[in-house]
Amino acid sequence: AHLLTDAHIDHIDLDIWSHFPNVSLVLHDAWLLGSHSPADTLLKAEELSIACNALQLIGGNYELTALDLSNASLSIASNSNGWNTQVWDASDGDSEGEQFAIEQLVLMDVQIKVDAQEVAVDEATLQLDWTETGLMSNGSGRCASLSTMEFTTTNPLTWSAELDWNTDEDTINVSVSSLNWAGLEAEFRATRNALWSVEGTVESSTLAALRE
Repeated sequence: AHLLTDAHIDHIDLDIWSHFPNVSLVLHDAWLLGSHSPADTLLKAEELSIACNALQLIGGNYELTALDLSNASLSIASNSNGWNTQVWDASDGDSEGEQFAIEQLVLMDVQIKVDAQEVAVDEATLQLDWTETGLMSNGSGRCASLSTMEFTTTNPLTWSAELDWNTDEDTINVSVSSLNWAGLEAEFRATRNALWSVEGTVESSTLAALRE
């Protein structure tokens, strides 16, 4: 298994206490290029902390106990060749039995952009599991702002959700079990095939939410 694009790390610290008994590597001023072009930066972070069981990692089990990302930007983009996330190749060597998962992903002050959609994440805790067809995730968090082609707000929102992203079929299913924003409480399900479709229920609302 190896990276398919370039990456950079300014320096690395070893942390044996934050996620004891697992060992953490703290990467400072790191970036990772996306798969579209040399000018495509997928991830840039002031600090990225990776906690794992070293013995399992050597055995081909890429299950991270925790990954903490702070003061960072993540830019996911698509073009005619697909998404710019094709940065990892696990096919060479003896890949049988390999798996890649993150038990706990913590985001602090992270800007996330997916094509024309942008969200500023104050804090979030997620669980991620990469499968043969894509990514499955669940978690909760708080966002400071949200910007899409259809809707923009600077009112903070809190959420709890699940994600199923099939990169082979280029489909995304998002199930939001709890959403609180500007006094509005709702739950909904969003699906992306060629276009996004959304359906859900508003449990309560306020005049401030209706005005936006």
